[in-house]
Amino acid sequence: MSEKFPASSIVLAKVKGYPAWPAMVLAESFLPDNIISKKPKHKTRDLQETTTSTSNVLPIKFFNDDTYFWMKIADLKPLSKDDIAIHFAQTSSKRKKDKVLEQAYELASNPLDMETFIKYGSSGEPPEIDEDVFEDNIEIKAPPRKKLKVVIPPRTKTKPVTVKKDPRKEALEKQKEEERKLMAEYDSDWGIDDFNKYDKSEGNYIYETKEKQQELFSTIPDSSEILEIYNDALDRYKTLEYEFLNNYLINEDEQLNYKLLQKNLKEFEKMVDEIPKSITNKSKILRLLILSQRKQPSEDKNVQQFHNNIEKILKKLGIEVRENTEEDFEIKSVDSTKLTTPEITSNPESTTSSTTGSVEPITDVKEERVE
Repeated sequence: MSEKFPASSIVLAKVKGYPAWPAMVLAESFLPDNIISKKPKHKTRDLQETTTSTSNVLPIKFFNDDTYFWMKIADLKPLSKDDIAIHFAQTSSKRKKDKVLEQAYELASNPLDMETFIKYGSSGEPPEIDEDVFEDNIEIKAPPRKKLKVVIPPRTKTKPVTVKKDPRKEALEKQKEEERKLMAEYDSDWGIDDFNKYDKSEGNYIYETKEKQQELFSTIPDSSEILEIYNDALDRYKTLEYEFLNNYLINEDEQLNYKLLQKNLKEFEKMVDEIPKSITNKSKILRLLILSQRKQPSEDKNVQQFHNNIEKILKKLGIEVRENTEEDFEIKSVDSTKLTTPEITSNPESTTSSTTGSVEPITDVKEERVE
């Protein structure tokens, strides 16, 4: 039990979202078992032991509500009779009063003893009934005992909060709604099929006569045909990518078939103009060609021809690849025994040597080639 709030203390308890409410601090030894079992517990670092009870909470019971609650000590405030008198003086000037809360303050001003409050609630012990005043055939029933429940105090009615709308946000939402309506008017073909219609009033004409116009547009496929051609080219490209990689990335003990690779390379060159450039730039074939181009070609004619064809395709795509040189494979090292630890002079801005020491440039550094 807390030293600040011993048992039977009258307090003002504040639950988030509800008004402060008069209550009594209770002793755990007098509580029912179902209330004790509701005491909060915190987890320890050991995952197997999680039954340690918290020590910063106290059991309380609200007046005129008779509900129990495990309240944090930080949310409790002492409630004296002077505080209750001040409360009644302040609420007397108000038009509307919370009758339930006012009655709770009245009970807190003259509280019952703790045991009676726990056992019978705010109404106290019921009066004894004299059985002699009743007839023998009348059955006397004891008043029903209130069930113990663990709930929070009733929430008082609050005025609805009106949120002011930001005019800039409303204007932005209105603009987005107009854009959605505008985009809904477009067809999936982006108006390509409508453009093929001869209409001078709309400007959809190239030739002065409708016959010449129709003769020209009869050679242009519609949107569905364009989509079919694109999907067909994309399927063929994926098949070519699989075959090319499978022919090039073979086991080390096998020899590359450059005639087959040359055939795949020609098919790739033809399909560059049929598919979007964004797909080509992200393809595995292009990565493979760049890596192959960086290798130094051997004296074999087939390899040199394959190397030249790759260079031709990459230039067509606007890509220039530099071949690896011997210097790219050299690992440069520094002889650590030749390095001296520099000493910091008293004047950091000085560039001349002094008696206290100076930073000397490192000149004796050897580059060694690691075989």
